[in-house]
Parts: sequence; C-alpha cells; structure tokens
Amino acid sequence: MTDRGNMDRPLEAAYVGIGSTDPEALAHWLGDVVGLMPGEPPRGAHSAWRVDGKAHRLWVEAAARDDALALGFEATSAARYAATLARLERAGAALEPMTAETCALRRVRSGVAVTPPWGVRVEVVQGLADAATPYASAAHPRGFMTAGNGFGHVVLMAADAEEYAASCQFATEALGLSLSDWLRLPRPEGDMHASFFHCNPRHHSVAIVHVPGARHERRPGTRRPRPSRARGPRGGLGEGCPQGAYGGHAACEHGAAVRGRASDAFDIPRNIA
Repeated sequence: MTDRGNMDRPLEAAYVGIGSTDPEALAHWLGDVVGLMPGEPPRGAHSAWRVDGKAHRLWVEAAARDDALALGFEATSAARYAATLARLERAGAALEPMTAETCALRRVRSGVAVTPPWGVRVEVVQGLADAATPYASAAHPRGFMTAGNGFGHVVLMAADAEEYAASCQFATEALGLSLSDWLRLPRPEGDMHASFFHCNPRHHSVAIVHVPGARHERRPGTRRPRPSRARGPRGGLGEGCPQGAYGGHAACEHGAAVRGRASDAFDIPRNIA
C-alpha cells in the first residue's frame, strides 16, 4: 500500500468553474446550504466561493446550460510545474498558455490549459493567490480540509468505454496522477467501472466513472433545502439534503458535492470535529 503521508505532492486540486442556468439558486445552495464563504467574483462571474484562506476555490457564471467550465490544478513548486508541463507535452497534449487576463481572473501567477478526453478544460497553474481577509464561516468555523491536499476531488463521468479508457490514460500519462483504487460493479445494463487517482496524500483528487446506460438529467429544486448530516436510503442523500440545481450529490455527512455539467461533480471534504 502506498504511504501517501510521505509521498511527493506535485499537484493539488485548486478550483472549479461552473456555468449555471440558475446562478442565483446555485449561489443560495453553496452559501446557505453548504456554508461556503463568499469571495470576490472574477469579472463576468455571478459569484465566487471560499473554503479556506485562498482567494477562491469555486466560481459560478451564468450560462445557457449547466456545465463545468474549468478544473484547476496547482503545482506545488516551480520545478513541479515545469515537470508537469513537460509530461503533458510528451503525452502529446496541446498546451494553451493562459493569457495575463485569464490568470488575473483565476487569481493565479501563470498557467496553461489543455482539453482532456473528458472534455472539460483543465488548467495547470501556479501561485493561486491568498485572500485579503481570513476565512470565516458560521457553518464551518474550522474551515475545510485543504492544507497539503487541495480543494476536494472531481468526479468525471465518461460517455462510453473508449472515453473512460482515454481519460484514465490521460490522468496517469499526461497529468501524472497515480491510481489509488478502482472498482467494478456488475449491473444488468453493463458493469460500472470507476478509477480513483491521487497526486497528494488525499485518497483521490480525480475519480473517473463509466456507467453504461446511465442517464444524467438536471432536476430542478422544488423547495428550499436544508443541510443534514444524516444518510438516507438513496446512496448518501440524507433528509433535507438538496436535490435541486445539479441533483445527485448533496451536503451530507462526509462533505458536499455539486454537479458541473450533467455528468461531472466535485466534492468538498469538510472538517468534522
């Protein structure tokens, strides 16, 4: 078993951008249900959200469809940044240097973007800025668990077996992540496959999943949700956990997640006493 406590830490999940057809409702959920701290929105964004001392970890933009816009990974040193870019180039990835304007919006010193097999833009950056004020949240006064591990993890649903295989290959060979675990779950429609990848002591920063025959539909909320730590009968949805806007995951016992596009999600581990 890998000792992730003493491992190299080349990357950390840094931030997630989300496009939303109802940014006001999503902002309500992120602030009032999950308990994130509002940050200063980048120009053109509806809102930005903090979980620690960084300027932001998530931002929301108004969009024609509910979709993840970007996934950011921060290199933990200049040498590791250079090594990650070299690895991406060796893997044949087309690197797009981020402009000074984009870096300012992301609150980073520099970065490059690449389009992976799963479709949502990946940004490898360095120098994610600290916020001007301390983190403070009545819901989570101790903050979220990000030190040395980064911002939670991202779950990516592959459209088919080929995309799943290509995405897993990209995660390891291009992005330099390491396989933590995998599972296969027999189903009548076809076996579900999931692979979990780490780049620091967190068990995984990226999970890639393929569920044959699965449909991913946006389910609009019909009532004001309230947070809950109870686990319910639907695979982790406790009573009062939100099933609006992005459905699926919710603010429950071990953390919170929001779907990006209909097939993606990210989790925010929280520091439970």
